[in-house]
Amino acid sequence: MHYVQDLSGSGRDQSNLTWSALPFLDDNDIITASEIVRFFDDLLYEGSLPAVEVEMLVEFLSTDENYVSQALVPGVTSYRFRVEKLVALMLSMPQWNTQ
Repeated sequence: MHYVQDLSGSGRDQSNLTWSALPFLDDNDIITASEIVRFFDDLLYEGSLPAVEVEMLVEFLSTDENYVSQALVPGVTSYRFRVEKLVALMLSMPQWNTQ
């Protein structure tokens, strides 16, 4: 309840209001790009994303801007940034707007 109040701006101090996807991944032993995409597909879209979109999201997470394969290693600085970019992308997809 307090989280929702804080999120809406009608609660306590919002300066410490943060959310991170990483604890969810850690708690569920999710490591690979495919596992991460499937996890958030299930969480956000009830597993309804078409296979082609899942494949594009896995490619987005596992490559750089030149489509060069990039290792996804938990604990490495870029890991959090890349996972956060993936979640942001998934939340900006048209399917999310119809939820």
